[in-house]
Amino acid sequence: MKKILFIALSAMTLASCAENQSIELYCEHDPIVCYTDKNGEFDTLSYATGMNYGLALHLGNMADFNLDSEAIITTINKELKNTETDEKKAEQHQEWMRNFSTKRANAYMMAKQFNSQIKTDRPDTLSLPELFDEEFTREMFQEIMATNIANAIREQKMPVNLYWTYEAIRDSKNVGTPNQIDSVMRITERQFNNSLQKYFMKELPAKTLERSMAWYKRVSTKPNVKAYEIKDRRVPLTVYYRINKNGNGTKPVNNTDSISVKYSVYSRTGKLLESNQTQIDILNNKIKMISESQMLPDSIRKSNIANIKKEIKKWEVRTVAFDRFMQPDVREILKLVGEGSNITMWMPASSVLNPMAARNLPQNEAVVINVELVKVKTVEPKITPKHMKAPQVVPATGKIAKPEIVKAPKKPIEKK
Repeated sequence: MKKILFIALSAMTLASCAENQSIELYCEHDPIVCYTDKNGEFDTLSYATGMNYGLALHLGNMADFNLDSEAIITTINKELKNTETDEKKAEQHQEWMRNFSTKRANAYMMAKQFNSQIKTDRPDTLSLPELFDEEFTREMFQEIMATNIANAIREQKMPVNLYWTYEAIRDSKNVGTPNQIDSVMRITERQFNNSLQKYFMKELPAKTLERSMAWYKRVSTKPNVKAYEIKDRRVPLTVYYRINKNGNGTKPVNNTDSISVKYSVYSRTGKLLESNQTQIDILNNKIKMISESQMLPDSIRKSNIANIKKEIKKWEVRTVAFDRFMQPDVREILKLVGEGSNITMWMPASSVLNPMAARNLPQNEAVVINVELVKVKTVEPKITPKHMKAPQVVPATGKIAKPEIVKAPKKPIEKK
């Protein structure tokens, strides 16, 4: 198996637009498109979806976990009856998985790798630590894995017949090694890859674009929402914005200007993707991991925690150079308002997030971003004098040569 598309040890978190924002962002939830039909014809995508998750749960290191397929299927079915992710449960699952990885799974995998490298006539003397106990039960691990699968099917808008998805999960239990996939499963590995690739590369992007365009159209009819055409790009783009509060302060103009912001980015369907608070949460989790680590000396632990706390303080109101905040399309709209303003924008995810963050969303997905421009400081760009040549790199050494000073030409003396 060259690639299994789904392996997750942490749950995704959804946040309602209305819950964390007093400003209306017009998020919407797509209907669940999966269904169950025992009498339906065999569906390759439905089976490939279950095969994807089943092989992730039952092959490789995960095979050691000895998971119960029927218990997982029961939980998936139960979770898919909900139209949204249970945020509180997702946070609890994430915390449980974090602790399980630190205290159980990591130690087990390290011991297993060590044992595989040791040659001995008495392999029974190299015992592996226990994966599960009263604190970390197999049942809880199975529940979290099943919940993650349900969330993924819902988030990825999978139009699948769950009957065949569950059949694939059951069949995956009988695959002992990757080279047995074609002989055990009801579709080949090539059919599996082609089916998922077709859905994620063609069908899902097309459907997502259709939903996004319909969303823009609905948003455009809302009070005080205006259209703005961004022309300074390869393909002109129309985006939508609403000024919630128009500050009278300085407007960001130069890329070098300094801006201090509070911001939140949500997907069209209401998932909180990025914000000041999400970054603070990540840093707080780092502090927790460092605090619980037994490998670090106290002096280094205290120093690392102190540095992270300083970083947290910076994220309460993030100050950056204007050209380092989000993507150019966002900055184009921000030029319309000044210090003290609050503005909301609806646009493609690729116009807001960096490629690393945007890759977690379906292609063509739309997002909404709310920005509070707390402070703007004008910083004039540095201009290199015309009589100074830019530093040149010397190819032979790779060193930077000193700028060459070019004398200004003397003015000719006019004859009287």
